[in-house]
Amino acid sequence: MPNNLLKHLGDCIRKARTDCGLTQEALSEQSGVSVRHIANIEKGRMNPSYEIIKLLMNRLGVSAETLFYPDIPKQEIELNEFIGKYHACSEEDRKILLRTLNCLSDELLRRSALPETKSEKTE
Repeated sequence: MPNNLLKHLGDCIRKARTDCGLTQEALSEQSGVSVRHIANIEKGRMNPSYEIIKLLMNRLGVSAETLFYPDIPKQEIELNEFIGKYHACSEEDRKILLRTLNCLSDELLRRSALPETKSEKTE
């Protein structure tokens, strides 16, 4: 893997780890990957195996698309982050997440369908 892709991979792992509020030590304990291995991946010094990437993806809830395609659009990255987190949840938690997301999206769609208020019309 070219160095710029290893750096991108490492940056994505570091961002996902810090977004989860984890130290390298905590990620190591929760994923079974050594702290040294995580540090080397985050610095772009190491090309991790599929097994290591899968362990980190599962714990951090990051998608493969985010890790391997540095030029994807921002909206797609945001959606892939959500999908990765969805996959990292238990089956029961995924059901709760989907019900919550459906309820929220229904409410947002209802709001967008409402007529404008007087203050919005005068602006």
